[in-house]
Amino acid sequence: MERCWICQTQEEGLEGALVIPLMLHLRSRNRMQGCKCEELRSDAGAIVAHFYRLECSHYCGSHIDHRCCRCRA
Repeated sequence: MERCWICQTQEEGLEGALVIPLMLHLRSRNRMQGCKCEELRSDAGAIVAHFYRLECSHYCGSHIDHRCCRCRA
């Protein structure tokens, strides 16, 4: 599985630099059906992002079978 745009920044130690500004402009937060994951949408005007907070507490750009491409949980 290829790492997503968020997980790639976590590997490089840039998670805070990416996720914190996105969270400041959070527009919606929805629970996914059948799991504890959350779908997050952020809109900072020039940057619109759609990403997930998975059950493992990592942020990820995809929600495929609830699997994190960082820790594989």
